[in-house]
Amino acid sequence: ALAFMNNDMVTALAYFKKASSAGPEVGCNIGLIDIKQGNYSDAVANMSSINSFNTALAMLLNNDPHGAETSLDASGNRSGIAYYLKAVIAARENNKADVISNLQQAIGQDASLKKMAASDCEFVKFKNDNDFKTLVGSAL
Repeated sequence: ALAFMNNDMVTALAYFKKASSAGPEVGCNIGLIDIKQGNYSDAVANMSSINSFNTALAMLLNNDPHGAETSLDASGNRSGIAYYLKAVIAARENNKADVISNLQQAIGQDASLKKMAASDCEFVKFKNDNDFKTLVGSAL
């Protein structure tokens, strides 16, 4: 874990592979390295045994928004950033109602996400939408 935190992915990967029998969490750690290296399909394969925010992120990055939403819902994660990811999933599916409702939940839990949403390219097609503008307000 220390090698991962120090951004030494080669050493981190070697240690995680040695510990692979320790449980499915090790696969999630390997999946995080895969995400950092842009190997999204490998990340999904390594993380698929656990439903988590990171598994959902890997699935979304691997162009599987439905799988991402299913994994995120099954994870039980109801944090602001989890709702933000659900809004990104909805944006990729062009589902305005879910974009707005999930952003409302996200911003309600973490006000800093308002500014993030205002500048996030995932929401570019909603920038001129009145409901979106009302939600992110002066952060635009």
